[in-house]
Amino acid sequence: MMKKVLYSILVTGMFTMPLVAKDLKGVLVNEKQKPIAGMKLWVKNTMNSVITGKNGDFFIEQLKESDTIVISVNKRQDAIIPMAGKADGWYVKLEKKSFILKIGNKEEKIEYTGKRRVERNNNIITRQQIEESRASDLYELLQGRVPGLNVETVDGEQRISLRGGTSLELDNEPLFVIDGTNYESSNEADRSVNINDIEKIEVYKDGSAFGFKGANGAIVITTKKL
Repeated sequence: MMKKVLYSILVTGMFTMPLVAKDLKGVLVNEKQKPIAGMKLWVKNTMNSVITGKNGDFFIEQLKESDTIVISVNKRQDAIIPMAGKADGWYVKLEKKSFILKIGNKEEKIEYTGKRRVERNNNIITRQQIEESRASDLYELLQGRVPGLNVETVDGEQRISLRGGTSLELDNEPLFVIDGTNYESSNEADRSVNINDIEKIEVYKDGSAFGFKGANGAIVITTKKL
């Protein structure tokens, strides 16, 4: 009887044990097996993203078995790689129509997934307009320049909303992207960029092409290149 009880406890424990998050290291190369620097990878439906280093290397923390890694190969194609059952140490070679994923001694060739093309663009604020505005921050710059964009003060903090956002969450701010890096709030974005460094701002009321957070639209900021 005691053995049956002990077995039952062990089995129950196996099914109730929380999934352990793990980290992922890898390298990204082109068809000639040369490292690809500056390529964005992210965890699907999250804000967790990284940019490959000068040697094509990347490192993503706190991943679950249910996560999926996305690599934006170009404007129309993504490399989609589910984490389930895969070990650490990825070697990803991007080719014209497909990519090769090598983990240890196992190699797999996978075709790219087509993605919705981002429409260019419903609202653009140019460098000249930025200079003429003499704005001191992101809120002052955006207010009144884009139809449907509102700047509100909530609990002492300024927030931005775009008419047409579809998120049911209390946080209805759009996604902010500065030089390829995602920011979760307008406050975080405003602190991370100097108005004088901005080359242009693109505002997308339909931000579905940017993933889950883009349900409330997207504001893409490009800074001057030295």
